[in-house]
Order: sequence, then C-alpha cells, then structure tokens
Amino acid sequence: MNTDTSPARSGVDGLPRLLIVNGLSASGKSTLGKEIAATFSFPFFSKDDFKEIMFDHLGWSHSFWADKLGAAATEILWSVTSSELRAGHSLVIESNFRAGFADDHLRACRDEQPLRAVELHCVTDRDVSIKRYIERALSGERHPGHGERTLDELYAEKIPDLRRADDRMLSTTDAYLILDTTNPDSLDTATVTARLRDLLWPGTEPAL
Repeated sequence: MNTDTSPARSGVDGLPRLLIVNGLSASGKSTLGKEIAATFSFPFFSKDDFKEIMFDHLGWSHSFWADKLGAAATEILWSVTSSELRAGHSLVIESNFRAGFADDHLRACRDEQPLRAVELHCVTDRDVSIKRYIERALSGERHPGHGERTLDELYAEKIPDLRRADDRMLSTTDAYLILDTTNPDSLDTATVTARLRDLLWPGTEPAL
C-alpha cells in the first residue's frame, strides 16, 4: 500500500492537485509556472516543451506545420496530465489553453480521477505582450521551429493573431487566480504562491 502523502502526490483529502497556468503568448506563464512548480515540488509540463522536441526530431518548415505539431503537443500534454492524475500525482501544466477545448479535456480527466483544479490566468496589457513577443522572437533564444524569424513575418502572421486572440478563462476549474503580469518586476512570487496554496488546499495545509 502506498502511504506517500507528500504534496507531489496529493492533498490531505487524497485528491491530486492540478494547477493550470494559462494566458496569452509572452505573458510570463512559463517562467512563473516553473517557479511555482518548484515551490510545491510538482512536476511541470509545458506544451511548447513537447512541441520543440517534435521540431528537433521531425523538422520544421512553415507555420502550417508548426500549427500541426502544436495541436499534437497539446494532445500529448493532456495525455501526460491524465496519466499523472490517475497515478494520484499533482502537477503544473502551462500553455495558451483554448477555453472550450481545454474544458473538455479537464472534464475527461475528472471522469477518470477526482481532483482539484486551479487556474492561474496571466493577463497583460495587449501592447505590452506584443512588445515582449517581438523581443523574445528576435532574441534568438526561441526555437526556430516556431516560425518567428523576421520582423516582417511577425507582423504578417503572429502579431495579428496575438491582437485578436481569445483570452477567456476555463469554466471547469474549482478556483482561479487572475494575475496581472504587465509589470513583472512588481510581482511578489511568494505572495502569489501563498494565494495559490490557499486555493489548492482551501482551509487546510497540504500533507507533508
């Protein structure tokens, strides 16, 4: 019989915790999600991580191919999430989740395993997120498979998509926290983590 009751497995009620870090591109999701996952000793999974592995093994060419791999990476992310939850493991997942589509996946996870799900939704001023997106794309640090090669290409495809992107929250979580990441230097990660702890384990402390 497994008696491990650490936060990485469950809360005091025995339910695994799922923290969904959501928001538009360049809203700071990945950096924040990794920090919070480390604090809670949760594994962290990101759609872009899976997507870039596929780029490395399958190659990249145009935006259509990148979109196809992105869709596959999303399915892999939810498959891993489902497997971890069924094993009783808590985890953090990060992506720009489409609300209705992600809600369907979360419902499917709940059908397989009772859980508590919390969304951390990162929001930014849209012009600020576009500026960050451009800076990140032209920094040379992003995988070339994302198709963010030149400023002309960004303004032809990526920036219009970002301006009109739907930024709705999921409707099937147990709780949520909206976090304005427009000014990242003003964020107090310890305070954010404390607020999330209260949402993940309401009225009690996680099992240690």
